[in-house]
Amino acid sequence: MEGMDRITRHPDVMGGKARVRGMRVTVGRIVGPNRRGPLR
Repeated sequence: MEGMDRITRHPDVMGGKARVRGMRVTVGRIVGPNRRGPLR
């Protein structure tokens, strides 16, 4: 899949959660608000 090289996982970094390469931001932190739906 093109562009997926930016998502990394490493057991010793951020508890093994998927994160954006080179940043201390988990994918869940970015996707989470969008997953819940729009604000009311």
